[in-house]
Amino acid sequence: MTLAALYGQEVAKEQLRRALVEGRITHAYLFAGPPGAGKKTAALAWAQALNCPYSRQGDACDFCPACLKLRERSHPDLLWIEPAGQSLKLEQLQEVRRRAVYPPHEGRYLLVVLVRAEELTPEAANALLKLLEEPTAPMVFVLVSDRPEDLLPTIRSRCQTVRFGPLPRAAVLSFLADRGFEGPQAQWAAALAGGNLERAKKLVSGDPKRSVMLRIWSGVWQAPARQRLELAQEMREWEGREVVETFLDWLRDAWVWQRTGRKDLLHHPDLPEHLPRRLPSPEKLAALRRRLVGARKALDQNVQRQLLWEVLLLRWPQIGLEEGRSGSGKDSRGPVPASRKNILL
Repeated sequence: MTLAALYGQEVAKEQLRRALVEGRITHAYLFAGPPGAGKKTAALAWAQALNCPYSRQGDACDFCPACLKLRERSHPDLLWIEPAGQSLKLEQLQEVRRRAVYPPHEGRYLLVVLVRAEELTPEAANALLKLLEEPTAPMVFVLVSDRPEDLLPTIRSRCQTVRFGPLPRAAVLSFLADRGFEGPQAQWAAALAGGNLERAKKLVSGDPKRSVMLRIWSGVWQAPARQRLELAQEMREWEGREVVETFLDWLRDAWVWQRTGRKDLLHHPDLPEHLPRRLPSPEKLAALRRRLVGARKALDQNVQRQLLWEVLLLRWPQIGLEEGRSGSGKDSRGPVPASRKNILL
């Protein structure tokens, strides 16, 4: 994959392209950012850009034999090192030192990519530090890390940091669309993924879950207490934060739909089909949101899930409905006057 083909991360891509175009290649880079932001893919694309004989404007051609071998991680001038078990070990860094004695076989640079660099053992970290203090040209290190603060400060100071942020929803949707996932399920996965491509891919493959969650969502508004208890029991084995984050995102859409009546502003355009005919007032929706945020905090404290869902679902109508009417007395499911639309979406 070329740098240009990476999803989002325009600042990081421009930083790398400019370095190659201007000939300012440093001996060590730290690709830092949250999980699933595309750092490993970017490291491979950067390796291609550095060793592609036909690179133009700071990017690889992605078609030549060198690019194909780099993409498959079979190029002789690429050392791709991931943790052996739970950590990056001294033996793996010693192998890098042995290889660094020789010049690149085919490309311009010997590329060493350390994945999950924060997992270096103390001995491996010291060995890496020596390699960084005495760089062997032409050699480029790329340290990929979700937690750069866990690296030794002396290692961080010898690397040029390239920062990766959580991907915007549009980039995640593009990623999913390229893999054949579109529609409400992809919208849900993108909203819930938090900018993490790996999580989005995992979520979108579980198609039945969204349908079940929509059924539960539809039932919590007006279903009898016994049915809501059954729903709570059904939810007990689910990943708690996933449920809460989904309901929070759907609650946000309910609020936007109530205030504007515009599907183009919704994260989930099919959601109005699963809302009660009359929604509670904005104040009641805000109260529901506060209760969901409280549930999320409780989950972080290892509360018993089924008890949490039972309390939440049993009290949901009392928190939220109040006859299902806003102060105007009109059906609150449709749009409201423009004077009331000045809300933070």
